[in-house]
Amino acid sequence: MSLAAVEKFHFLVGAMRTNEKSFWTTREHKYLVNSKYYEGEVDKIVKKAQAADVSDNDNGKFFLAVAELRLSTKQYFATPKGTDKKKQLFKKVQEQEKFIDKMLLQFKDQRAKQLGYSVTWNLMQVVRGAKKAVKMLGSEDEAFVKVHLDECIDKPPIPGARYFMCKEYVPTPEKRKQCTPEQIKQEIAQLIEQDSNHEAYQL
Repeated sequence: MSLAAVEKFHFLVGAMRTNEKSFWTTREHKYLVNSKYYEGEVDKIVKKAQAADVSDNDNGKFFLAVAELRLSTKQYFATPKGTDKKKQLFKKVQEQEKFIDKMLLQFKDQRAKQLGYSVTWNLMQVVRGAKKAVKMLGSEDEAFVKVHLDECIDKPPIPGARYFMCKEYVPTPEKRKQCTPEQIKQEIAQLIEQDSNHEAYQL
């Protein structure tokens, strides 16, 4: 696949997954309609793909994982309820979805770095009654921040406070020289929106 084709595929899969998750969370019909549309677009690409189109890298692994997910999903809905096979397929679909969602986030972070941003993980604290969270520490090492989060949850520095992690895209010094604050703000807004929250593309 060309770079443009890869980016389009990532976009469609991301849109498909976001609308699927939104439907199962809200049960709103619009998300069902959207997910069916994007599933159809993804299926068209998978059906037309040739072996030469699947590269031996993360993009290729992602493509194959999506193809397997779509097959498993169709098998799941075609399998009678209450059977062991349906239970097995349900578990399989969940595992495949988790893998694909993780890769979508990975691609998004790669895109951010290509645009000139570092990916920073922040440990946040919200004390009882506060309207805003306060940043306690930040690092590009996700595991490092996770350790501190676990410590705060196990032994809260402030009893009753809530602790969580969030990801932040921070422009590098070079990026700040190249772009205006407004351009950076707009670009970050695009990066931090839901993986593929395509409200503008609702049918």
